[in-house]
Amino acid sequence: MTICLIESDCSTTPGDLSRSRALNSDRIDTMASSSPLSLLVSRHTRRRDLLVGCAAMCWALCARAEQPSKIYRLGYLASARIPSNNIYALRTGLRELGYVEGKNLKIEYRFGGEQSGTLDLLASELVHLGPDVIVTVSTPAALAAKRATETIPIVMAAVGDPVRGRIVASLAHPGGNITGVTLHASVLSSKRIEVVKEAAPGITRLAVLGNAANPYGQDMWEETRSAAVALRIEPQLFAVRELRELAGTFATMKRTGTDAVVVLAEAMFAAAKGQISALATEHRLPAMCDSREYVEAGADRVWAKRCRGDPTLGGSCG
Repeated sequence: MTICLIESDCSTTPGDLSRSRALNSDRIDTMASSSPLSLLVSRHTRRRDLLVGCAAMCWALCARAEQPSKIYRLGYLASARIPSNNIYALRTGLRELGYVEGKNLKIEYRFGGEQSGTLDLLASELVHLGPDVIVTVSTPAALAAKRATETIPIVMAAVGDPVRGRIVASLAHPGGNITGVTLHASVLSSKRIEVVKEAAPGITRLAVLGNAANPYGQDMWEETRSAAVALRIEPQLFAVRELRELAGTFATMKRTGTDAVVVLAEAMFAAAKGQISALATEHRLPAMCDSREYVEAGADRVWAKRCRGDPTLGGSCG
């Protein structure tokens, strides 16, 4: 009889036997959890070499011992209804780890609206449901989840600068119950302005569209402002709190002599990319955005960082 030694006990799932992905290239502390969904918050999935031909047998033996009807629950909190490809990517990654929505996984989706305080209410609602883990999209969503729980693991799927935003203590040692990835890339701020200047050499006044409710927006504004001033362009921040302010804001941009507009990276704006692109076209304002979806919706120029390869005009991280 052959005996296979594996590091996990009978709570091991099919995902434990497949290749897992690191959530961040930085060194991140992990949180102990008895749930197999702890794979999502683990820096590395510890595995030992299994003897050839025995992996399936070990899993079969363990499967008999565990609860056959166990359904894991994941809470999903975003500032707005983000593009469907982001949710598809999450489902695909979970499926590769052995978690299939509708079978052994239930995802509770919550999307913020235009009312202030909505995210805190939704975060509390998710915590009340008792999920195994909460995934957040955007800095405001991560902050809302952090305020709602200190025990349920929180994974930031997309966030600005979590250290400056006071979400985590540091990138290497986030501490508490939070981990994830940051999309902070200050080099893109100056690069976007350079592209605008190349496309329209005569530009002198630049509008910057930001979300007044997002703490990370101030950091992005400062970086964009510095880059614009260095190229002798006068920037002006137009911060909105609700999407219904967009029409009036673009009208004000045009009335004040704006030559072009830079749309800061923001989940709320991504949910309204069609409206933003239409308003930029209506007021004849070249728009610099952060993802290719704006181009597909009609915006003139986009500078974004590809997930694979170097930053490139028209690229996107998705």
